[in-house]
Amino acid sequence: MNNIDLFVEKPDVYVDIQEKLILEDGFCIKIFDVLQKKQSSVNYLKKETKMSLEELSQSLSILLKYGLIELNVNETFSLTYSAKQLELTNHK
Repeated sequence: MNNIDLFVEKPDVYVDIQEKLILEDGFCIKIFDVLQKKQSSVNYLKKETKMSLEELSQSLSILLKYGLIELNVNETFSLTYSAKQLELTNHK
């Protein structure tokens, strides 16, 4: 709930946190890159990112917590609307 409070009270700070998280976390950026192309299952993400299941689970949890990805009904992950709006100028 703390992340929701921060978003409501200081949305610019929250967006900065989201951008920094993606750009500075090597694992999160790998997931973000895959999900920019298409929604993906855990198995597909694991294969594409070459991450261990533990690393993948931890990064997915962080991305979910900060509202950057969402779990769909068909058990795939996709970027949220707010993640698609981020301006990642330093990316790649």
